[in-house]
This record gives sequence, structure tokens and C-alpha cells, in this order.
Amino acid sequence: MASVTEVRRLPGCVRVTFDDGTAVSVPPPLFQLFKVRPGDPIDVERWRAAWESQAYAFALERAATLLSARDATERETADRLRHSGYPETAVARVMQTLTQAGYVNDERFAGQYVERRGQRYGSRRLYGELRRKGVGEETAREAVAAIDPQTELDAAVRQAEKLLARKDLSDPDVHRRAAQALVRRGYDWDTAREAVDAVCADDTE
Repeated sequence: MASVTEVRRLPGCVRVTFDDGTAVSVPPPLFQLFKVRPGDPIDVERWRAAWESQAYAFALERAATLLSARDATERETADRLRHSGYPETAVARVMQTLTQAGYVNDERFAGQYVERRGQRYGSRRLYGELRRKGVGEETAREAVAAIDPQTELDAAVRQAEKLLARKDLSDPDVHRRAAQALVRRGYDWDTAREAVDAVCADDTE
């Protein structure tokens, strides 16, 4: 039998610490059902098994709430459930339910993400962002490969116009810094240079 030494509410979960130094993260709604207080004697395994047995329904509801606010990748959704303290068994069941129902779809997410963010950033940056969000390598590559080169150049030109506004366009250093800024936004060097040259040519005309 253990004893509860601390109950701390953290962002997304409740942290329960025991007198043997171990701690358990519990999802807030399940903690409300299986509440413990500092000083309570407790059979940790039985207590944990009790709330984990009901975790799936609460985890599914939590995932639905998250996805109603914004679309997310499979990994993002699963990680947010884990962060809230849901056990891996419940997370796996929820993710299977969501993917089978089409509520989570990394291919759809990647396509929409590229379409939305492609107005401001180049394909290299978009690919990196998708990978950091947990989108698979092949899916991320396919998403950015679908970007029309002319569409990407047009977006780069619009960004170059903002970068070069009220600048001395006769100064080569201004051109170079603008192109470098576009490269940092994910455009390749050739696209960046072409975008800068297009803006400068329009200005001279």
C-alpha cells in the first residue's frame, strides 16, 4: 500500500506522486472520477487499472474536441492525448478509430497545409514543417511536389515585393539580402533570385 504525497494540476493533466517517489499523470476528467488526495493510502495498481479501464471513451472525446478546433496529424493527435495522461492502449484504440473513420488523415492534412502555407513559404520549408509535425517522408514529399512551380514563383514574387518595398533597388546588396531572406522562407536559390529580379525589373520599367 502506498500513500499519496502530492497532487499537482499541470497543463493538460493531473500529476499524482506517491511516497515511493513514483508519479502518474492522469487525464483531468478521469481524475475527477477517481480522485485522490495527499495522505490517502492507495493501492496504486488497482487505482490505475480502474481509471485506465475507462480511458478510451474519454480519450476519444478529447481527440474529437481537439480536431474540431483544428486539423492535426496522426502524431500530433496521439502526442496530445499522451500529454494529457491517457495510456498507450487507449491512445492506440482512439487513433485506429479516428483513422478508419477518416477524421485523421495525414495525406489530406499535408495537402491542405501546403495549400494554406504555400502563400508565404517555399516548398523546402513546408516539407520540413510537415516532417516535424509527424507526416511521413513520402507523404510530405508528395504534398510539396504537387506545388505548381509557377504558383510557387508567384508567391515568392509577392514576398519579394514586401521585402524590397522602399528599398534602393539599384544596390546589389539589397538584392542579395532579399534573395537570402526568401531562401530562409523555404524557396530554392534559383526561385529566390528569379523573384527578386522580377520585382527589380518591374521597378525599372
